[in-house]
Amino acid sequence: MFNVSVYNVTSRQLMSVLDDAQNRISILENMAAALKLNLDSRLSVIRNIQEYEQQQMTDLISLVDSGVWNEQKNKIVCGRADIVQGIYDKFGSSIHPQFLKKPSDVFNFNTTSGYFYKDNAVITVNDVSKPKYKSMLMHDSITGQDPYFEEYDTPVLEISVKVNPGELLGTTAFNLLEIVPFIPGSFDIVGLEVYSLQGYYVGDTLADSSIPGTISKVGVSRILIDQTINLYELKLNVYINYRNSNGRYPFGIKHLYFLNANFNPNSYAVFRIRENKYIDTISEDITVVDQTGTVNTTCKEENIELFVDWIDGIGVDSIATSKGLTNNPVVRDTRSFYIKYPIPRSVMSLQFNSVTLR
Repeated sequence: MFNVSVYNVTSRQLMSVLDDAQNRISILENMAAALKLNLDSRLSVIRNIQEYEQQQMTDLISLVDSGVWNEQKNKIVCGRADIVQGIYDKFGSSIHPQFLKKPSDVFNFNTTSGYFYKDNAVITVNDVSKPKYKSMLMHDSITGQDPYFEEYDTPVLEISVKVNPGELLGTTAFNLLEIVPFIPGSFDIVGLEVYSLQGYYVGDTLADSSIPGTISKVGVSRILIDQTINLYELKLNVYINYRNSNGRYPFGIKHLYFLNANFNPNSYAVFRIRENKYIDTISEDITVVDQTGTVNTTCKEENIELFVDWIDGIGVDSIATSKGLTNNPVVRDTRSFYIKYPIPRSVMSLQFNSVTLR
């Protein structure tokens, strides 16, 4: 309803009213178009997630039918393991050192009225910049976001997040990446490089930190950086390992947070492993899947201790592992054992190469 009577107006006033009405209509049309785009994006996300999960279920059934599943029985998946005690934090399918306090977010101010996005970064995917890419960095609680989710013709992507040094809004120091993909497990990180502001100012083109290996089937996870870096640019190389029914490669990130955290250096977790028969020997060699990929290592290198029992926060009856010609049978009849594992980084799973039973 307009505040001007059409019975007593000049032609100029009437034109002003009509122009105002036309502007309002244009605004509503733009809002409706944006809402449709947002809805289409969300429907695309849901459709691709459902299709991917259906394929994963089919693959899982095939794995069980083939008998390969039995080879995974000694695998500890941290996100759903039997953890009886510890000082740690859990996120997605991984555990990592405990936060001493809530981390700060490089790209989001936490105010009394909620989070406010610092719009001081350029985000590109394969050298293309779009407004919706900002949603990767925005806190999830910020409303009106158009999610970053697209289908690509090729599986290779390079994502860049670059700070504008002339528009710094607070510190860019961070030591932790938190990533929440829309389709967890559907892609690999084949390269991660971090460049600092200090390097930018002095013209240094070398990365200050990198993970050169492949992080397979990336899920909801946190990646600890080996040092605190004042961010200038992050380069993330992605390989999408899932192709949908349309023959395209779907990919999207709900959020990618750059966090600055203080960790508890005494972090650890105690896992309980159960078997259906008495345990004879446990191998020294283990395989750890962590934020850097798959690592073939040993209990000694990971500072892992094994016990027959765990009572009132103390390991009882140490277990010596076996390796090569050194065979150390477990002295007590037991169908379970406990592992005390110091948590130095973000860890998804660990597996003993061999657990023999009798």
